[in-house]
Amino acid sequence: MKRVLICSGWVGRFLKHKMKQKLGIIGFGNMGSSIALRLKTKYRVYAFDQDKNKTKGLSGIKVVPSNIDLVNQVDTVMLAVKPQDFAPALEEIKDYINKKLLITIAAGISTDYIERYNIGKVRVIRVMPNIPARVGRSMSCLSKGKFATRKDLKFSIILFSYLGNTLVLNEEMMNAATAISGSG
Repeated sequence: MKRVLICSGWVGRFLKHKMKQKLGIIGFGNMGSSIALRLKTKYRVYAFDQDKNKTKGLSGIKVVPSNIDLVNQVDTVMLAVKPQDFAPALEEIKDYINKKLLITIAAGISTDYIERYNIGKVRVIRVMPNIPARVGRSMSCLSKGKFATRKDLKFSIILFSYLGNTLVLNEEMMNAATAISGSG
């Protein structure tokens, strides 16, 4: 029996809107590259990494010359840098991030830390994926910062569902979830 998917009006509009979404990923290490490669057929993905060798020769992903160029061209910014590189990256983009959703996958960096970083009412979603994201088998735990909306959380859940399973947690549980899932 052949299966046919018929999109109702709202589903079709959602899928069309999703393909217009521009997702920028700062940091193209193991997790940043895994996320970008899984999502490049679902969203317009932009990438930046200080090590130009990591982004050389990519197909289906727009490589930009700087963090600021990336932030200025996208709707959602994902900081996929190591925790020790997080503050310098955030410092560089803080004046350009207003009105954009900021997703962080840096272990140990709380939404409160980002919200207090003199950026204003930045919308932050903290996500802890793990390396099976590369093959669509991740367990991604998400928590919402105080200025993020339900729509931001829903978008993030859909985004990370392309990498595997998702679970929304209170942020107090994120460090424990990180230790258990091995995302570090």
